Amino acid sequence: EGGVHALEISKDGRWIVTSDWTDAARVYSRTDLMKQLSNVLLDPAPGRAIKQLSFTQRGERTYLLAAANRDIFVWGMAEGCAFSIDGAPLGHSKTITTFECSPNGRWLLVGTKGKVPFLWDLESMTLAHELPSHERRISAVAFTKDGDRFAIGDWYSVVRVYDWDGENPSTISQKAEFHHEQGKHITDVEFHPQSPAILLTSSKDCTARLWDVEMNE
Repeated sequence: EGGVHALEISKDGRWIVTSDWTDAARVYSRTDLMKQLSNVLLDPAPGRAIKQLSFTQRGERTYLLAAANRDIFVWGMAEGCAFSIDGAPLGHSKTITTFECSPNGRWLLVGTKGKVPFLWDLESMTLAHELPSHERRISAVAFTKDGDRFAIGDWYSVVRVYDWDGENPSTISQKAEFHHEQGKHITDVEFHPQSPAILLTSSKDCTARLWDVEMNE
């Protein structure tokens, strides 16, 4: 109803999930795409359409994450489609605009219509760290393939890159900062899969740019 708004395929290819404006996430099997395995329903409430979906792997288990308004819901996936809510939803004071899981599935980087990015620990389901505030809302986030570096873009044309050891949030430090045309918000950020030193960014200024993180240029 209202059109499909988001979709995602699990990394092992076992599940496909879609969402629409009815607050429902529908999960399908890989082997029989016409067979809907289950519905995962959020509490019905106006304005809680699922805006973003993502699968992540922690150990042997796959998890499904869904952002709806100010909350991120986490479901554990199991054989036979035995879904279970994994703790309380991760709540924020502003509407969620973007999120991404670290490659090891433990960390969740979240941007909202507020100015502060958040790093969540999915093992404990607790807020691990608040990053320095931006001038405008957060619009894009990304991890490197090894998870030891991440980037955050905002609506003020700024992209900040941070390094850490991938385990302890106290080791987070800013590595670089890049700018597109002021006032034209960042639409996406991605690291090169083979080189964490190369960052690709795009913006409403109608450009996509490659940056050298090590040289900060």
